[in-house]
Amino acid sequence: MGLYVKCNSVAVSILILLTVSAAGDANAGCSSQCPNGRTSTNVCLIGQMMGTGEIEKWNSKVICGDDTERFFIESTDEALNLFSNLESSCKTIGKLVLLGHGFPGIVEPGHLNLKTVPQFSRWSCLMEPNARIDIKACNVARNCQGALFLKQLALTFLPKGGSVTAPSGYFITHTPVNLQFSTGGWVTLDYSPSRSERDQWSYDGILKLRMNGSFLEACQREFLDNLSFIRSAFQYDGVRSCLKKFGSDFIHQYEKLAPLYSQMQGDIPADGSALRDLAEFHDYLSNQAREAKRCIH
Repeated sequence: MGLYVKCNSVAVSILILLTVSAAGDANAGCSSQCPNGRTSTNVCLIGQMMGTGEIEKWNSKVICGDDTERFFIESTDEALNLFSNLESSCKTIGKLVLLGHGFPGIVEPGHLNLKTVPQFSRWSCLMEPNARIDIKACNVARNCQGALFLKQLALTFLPKGGSVTAPSGYFITHTPVNLQFSTGGWVTLDYSPSRSERDQWSYDGILKLRMNGSFLEACQREFLDNLSFIRSAFQYDGVRSCLKKFGSDFIHQYEKLAPLYSQMQGDIPADGSALRDLAEFHDYLSNQAREAKRCIH
């Protein structure tokens, strides 16, 4: 029962957040006086676990690109301080590269994830129109956790529009010839808040054979398929016994959450928790569907 109450309250908070227009001033962080204007630059944040020796620095330079300023970053606070320094140095960012280790919806430099990314919303003023965010880290765009993470990055960093690209599989590179490859293909979200269809998703590599249309629409179908499976599975006594905490009230609650994926095209506050909460619900529902299958077999 305690879990149901928690989910119910979070569901309400998500619905409220999704009805509010994007919060905050996109230029709130850029208050420095720049008499000569701002200078465009490209920035690469590199996770400390990549190594800081001379060979590792050379590898990072090749992967990030010669046209980038490169910074080895560990914590979220370090990344926030870097953006503050870039602002006070009168810089703008045309391309942001994130290089390091990764997991679905998580990237190493700055410990960026659905919870920490909204802290950077005040520095979205540094991002130029049609800026690029290129992620070089394993599995970041994998599954729906990854899709929601890319959406959060776009909402937070790209109020003037731009694109986010990340691998959906392991990221492999051969620096002598600068070969960069993802075993699971690449996902790109082209985001423009001025378009009626804000999100345009495209895929490269093996994903071209498997994906078509919006990644978030695919996530909504997965969400509904898992919900439908659990609903039908409840006719078995063994499943009801296995999933004691996931009763009929829970199913009804999740049915209310399903339309949220459709609303992702709307104005979601970049500093809110809607995407993070939905990612947690989706992951929990997927786990329950797997558990229900085990109960049946």
